[in-house]
Amino acid sequence: MSSLILYTNRSGSTVLQDIISYAEGSVNLGEGLHSILRTYNYNSETNKQNELYAEFSKESLSGNHYNQKTKGADYINFFNSRRQRADILKTTTYTWVAKDNLEKKSLDIPFIDYCFDNGINIYMTHRRDVVSQFISKINARYRSEIANNGNFIFTNNTPVTHYDTIDIPFTWLNMYTNVFLEQLMMWRIMYERYKSKIKLVSYEDSIAPMNFTSIGISNETVASYLNESEHLVPTPNNIRNVNVQNDHPSPIISAWDQSLYLIEKHKYLVEV
Repeated sequence: MSSLILYTNRSGSTVLQDIISYAEGSVNLGEGLHSILRTYNYNSETNKQNELYAEFSKESLSGNHYNQKTKGADYINFFNSRRQRADILKTTTYTWVAKDNLEKKSLDIPFIDYCFDNGINIYMTHRRDVVSQFISKINARYRSEIANNGNFIFTNNTPVTHYDTIDIPFTWLNMYTNVFLEQLMMWRIMYERYKSKIKLVSYEDSIAPMNFTSIGISNETVASYLNESEHLVPTPNNIRNVNVQNDHPSPIISAWDQSLYLIEKHKYLVEV
């Protein structure tokens, strides 16, 4: 049976997707519904040879339509392209697992409804510690956008660059604080809409300890995955020591501490 994972950034969805693909032999489509299938997404050698894998690893939909040229706002063409990929999944004979970010500029409710109506498994990741999740998101974005020295996702073969302090602009932090809170809000909206149908997978209870028995995947299967020559590993370092450029003037509390405070104030959004 095919599977769809609904997630917020840094909630363990990539690991969950890998484990499902590994256990069930389904084609791992990564974030191909809204972005692209990437090389770190686990797939068997057989799956890498089929046309579904080829189609979803061809190009990034968000990269094509949400970029500097379009001012990040080519919504109509993005959703038209996304619909074409979704239509492929509706007719394919392959079993697949894909994940869908709970982001307002990419989420397509009709496809989620289609999945529910057609017997596709729907998983939703859940992370209780939203402050740690936010810190992980800021680190990932820092590595990618500012330091240019690291990855969003790590395997056991990924080179690691260690750092002790993050130096970020105030406007950048303010932007990602709001983006993160918007995703938490979207998470709650989707949870309330679909809670009677989804399979909730806890980051703290299942993903971090790599125990997926709650969704029918044995510890032996997980151990086998972790013995593969390449597999996902936890992020090596998520730094909490943050220096904000153009910070608030004294005696106002630092922008970093203010952001952590605001995220903590919104933890009720994931209380279920």
